[in-house]
Amino acid sequence: MMENSAAHASSSAVTIVALTLLTLIYTLPALPHLTTAVIGDGGDNYQFIGIQYLAQHLIATGGFPLRKTDYWRYPGGIDFQSAADSMLFITIGLVLYVFFADPILVFNLSVILLVFLNLAGSYFAFRTWFGRGPALVGSIMYGLSFYSLSRLGGHINLVVTAGFPLFFCALYRIVRDDGRARDFVLLALSMSLLALSSLQYPLILSGALPFVVLALFVFKRDFLQRMFRLLARRQALLLLAAGLTLAIVLPLEGRKFTQFLRGETILPANEFIAVPPVNFVMPNAYVPTVVAAVPNATRDWIEYAVFIGYFEMLALVAAVILLPRTSTTWVLLSSTAVLGVLALGLWPYGLLFKTLPYRGIIEPGRFNVVLYLGITLLVLLLLQQRVRDWRVLLAFGLLVAAERLPMNFRMSPTLKEADLVAAVQSKPSSAVLDLPAYSSWWYGQRYDMYSLHYERPIVMGYIHWSGDHSESRMLTTNLENSSAISSRVRPSGHTPPKMPLRFEETFWIR
Repeated sequence: MMENSAAHASSSAVTIVALTLLTLIYTLPALPHLTTAVIGDGGDNYQFIGIQYLAQHLIATGGFPLRKTDYWRYPGGIDFQSAADSMLFITIGLVLYVFFADPILVFNLSVILLVFLNLAGSYFAFRTWFGRGPALVGSIMYGLSFYSLSRLGGHINLVVTAGFPLFFCALYRIVRDDGRARDFVLLALSMSLLALSSLQYPLILSGALPFVVLALFVFKRDFLQRMFRLLARRQALLLLAAGLTLAIVLPLEGRKFTQFLRGETILPANEFIAVPPVNFVMPNAYVPTVVAAVPNATRDWIEYAVFIGYFEMLALVAAVILLPRTSTTWVLLSSTAVLGVLALGLWPYGLLFKTLPYRGIIEPGRFNVVLYLGITLLVLLLLQQRVRDWRVLLAFGLLVAAERLPMNFRMSPTLKEADLVAAVQSKPSSAVLDLPAYSSWWYGQRYDMYSLHYERPIVMGYIHWSGDHSESRMLTTNLENSSAISSRVRPSGHTPPKMPLRFEETFWIR
């Protein structure tokens, strides 16, 4: 017994070391610049570092919970919970702020920890079905998917996708082990992880589940019936899981749920953006790995970074051909195919988009997170059933890992200018107005970065569209209206600036 425990502890330690090394390898370009540059392309990541700093400011000045503040969008202010996404990322930052004062360092370390968390969560989930070797390969495939690695460039809220395999492994464990309490706790933690990673992910899970359930109904009905009977029999544990999920999520995301119940939720544009199919089978130039050395010809864009992987596609074809047609295989094949249709934005997504949860997912390519989970499970099932030689498994794992080696890893300047910061801090002002008065993407989040250097409230501040209420735009709207009036009386030939103006164009509101 003691020997088995020692062997298990040793194996776990080796796994943790392996996952840590993988994390460091795939974030290696950032490690020498943790305090001198910002991971990402200088777009949305400036917003995320700003919102993370804003959370720390709110905790330091008023405590928990995170609330309305006029530190951004002065004087109307913003509701922090409405304006922010990924409370997981924000919470990690708050913990790091206990040890470090530099917002740049805190942000970069938070991103690296998200990569590790995604790897570790994926590995834990795949261990439910597979041995250590295939599970480690699965964690590289899914935890370091091209989708997740590309989101390091701007969409930090979408990096952690491990909540999806954890959710399905929790349900599987509940059925397999007759509803143990620990598995219901795992179910609650997986749902919490999904919600705190990004509120897009509960929507995507809700959109995918009907098709997975339909596949189970057609091909594995006995499992589905057993699951529903067991959940009905374990109602108390199911309610406990729901209560635990709410207890974790509501203190951080409660405002968004309140707005939804009141009918105050701001929905995105009433049209969706389909990803050109070539991006699934050939890497977009935005993909920050060696496979993108030869990219496809479509627009260089983060939303098009949904590449499956060359060796993964070959393994998928082999799985389709070689796996025996069991009920499990049919469930995986059929649900993966349907999720692929959703990810492509093909019919019937145009019809589904008119209703929730699909109405909140204007980028159906993000269904890649569940599509790729199905692909990963099929490939791992093939490896477990067909590969007897550990050297073949090792070779495949190395090939998959090599595809993901970093290239064109995006790093951006910190935008910290000592003269500008000193000038702002020397004024006894209540807020800072940067001109032009951008409050929208792309230049708007530059002011998010300025605010953490100023350590002063700002009139601007780019926030997520779901929290961009008219009250928060009060002053910037008036400035834009005034600008529109003045533009009609400008001398001919006058060209307004196209970039945020710097030191001499920064004003102070007393």
